[in-house]
Amino acid sequence: MKKHLKSLGYILAALICFVIGLSILGYVAHPPEKDLTWGVNYSQLRAKDLNMEPVKLFTTILDDLQVKNVRLAAYWSELEETKGEYNFNSIKSLLDEAESRDVKVILAVGRKLPRWPECHEPAWYHHLTAEQKEAALLAMIEKTVTELKTYDSIVAWQVENEPFFDFGLNCPIIKSSLYKKEVALVKSLDDRPIIGTDSGEKGPWITTAWGGIDIFGSTMYRTVYLDKKEKYTTYPLPPWTYNVKAGLLRILSGANRTLGVELQAEPWFAGVGAQQTPEEIQQQLMNPSILQANIDYAKQTGFSENYFWGTEWWYWYAETTGDTILIDTVKPLFK
Repeated sequence: MKKHLKSLGYILAALICFVIGLSILGYVAHPPEKDLTWGVNYSQLRAKDLNMEPVKLFTTILDDLQVKNVRLAAYWSELEETKGEYNFNSIKSLLDEAESRDVKVILAVGRKLPRWPECHEPAWYHHLTAEQKEAALLAMIEKTVTELKTYDSIVAWQVENEPFFDFGLNCPIIKSSLYKKEVALVKSLDDRPIIGTDSGEKGPWITTAWGGIDIFGSTMYRTVYLDKKEKYTTYPLPPWTYNVKAGLLRILSGANRTLGVELQAEPWFAGVGAQQTPEEIQQQLMNPSILQANIDYAKQTGFSENYFWGTEWWYWYAETTGDTILIDTVKPLFK
C-alpha cells in the first residue's frame, strides 16, 4: 500500500512538473507585448437591433473615438437574401467610411459570424441538402472575397467565428474538413492573412489553429450568464493563462500571433435585450470600474491588439440616458 502511494506521489509530482514546464514554455514563446493597439467591433445588425441607423452610428464611433482598427462582419443574411442574387451595399457602405478615414479592417466572412444568433444564413439555406449547403457557403465566400478584396482598408480576413465552439441559436459547429476548405479558398483568392477565432475561456484553440490560419483571435469575457444555471459567473482565469495558450499555439501551429478580438465591454444580458433591461441593472453589469478592470486585464495578457465588444451599446446607452462615462473611459486609449 505504501509503495503504491509512493508511486502515485511520484506520478503526481511528475505531472505537476510537466504542467509547470509546459506553462513556462508557452509563456516564453508568447511574452506580453507592451505597445498595445486598441480597436472596436462593429455590427450593423446590432445597430439595427438597438434601433439605430447603422452607417450613421458607425461614422459617429469612428469620428468620436478616432479609432483606427475595426472588426466588421459580412453577414450572409444581408449579402444573399435571395439565392444567387448578391447585394453588398450594407457592408460596402461601412467599408467606404473606413477607407475614407484610413481605418484598418478585419473582415469576417462565413456562416457563423459575430453577434447573436451566431449563425447568419439566409432563410433559403435551411431547405438545402448538406451537399448543397456546403456548395452555397463556399460560393458565397468566393463571391464576397472577390468583390471586397479591392478595399485596401481590409488588412485581414477572418474565416468564420468560433467555428468549433458550440454556441448560438440553431447554430451547429463547422466541420473541420469544411473549415479547412473555407480557409484554403480565401487564401487562393487573396494574399492577406487569415484569422481564426475561438472562445478564450472555453475553447481549446488548437482545432481552429490547425485549420490553416495565420493569426489566432481569442475572445476575452470576464463575467457571463449561464443559462442552464440561471446565474452569472466570473471566469477565475489569471491573465497569464492566455499567454501560455498563445505560446503553445505558436509552437504547435502556423498561427504565430494572437489577438484579443472580443474584449467584453457591454453587459451580458440574461435572455433579454438592452431595451428591456432596467438602467440600474445595466449599470451593475457594466460600469466604468468594470470596464477599466477589463482593460487592465487585457493589458496584462499583453496581446498586441484588443477589440472592444459592445461599442454600439455604449452609444445607445449614451443617447438613451445622456451618460457618456463609458465612452469617456476608453477615449484616452485611442489618442
